[in-house]
Amino acid sequence: MGVFEVTEKRKSRMDVFEAVEKRYSYRGRFTAQAVPREHLERIVRAGIAAPSGKNAQTTTFVIVDDPAALKRLAAL
Repeated sequence: MGVFEVTEKRKSRMDVFEAVEKRYSYRGRFTAQAVPREHLERIVRAGIAAPSGKNAQTTTFVIVDDPAALKRLAAL
């Protein structure tokens, strides 16, 4: 009941209700420390695997890690 499987190098089982209860919103300050590339790629893979309405797959992900480009984007 309420269990799904995630497969990525190893199988793990998570109760959906446990996931909902343990989630939280971060409202603190972010650091300037870069997120490791492998973490970003894993997050994007999870986003790609997420369901979309009528399987439309309309989401696009762009990872920007160039400091100059980030500064230009922040100014928009």
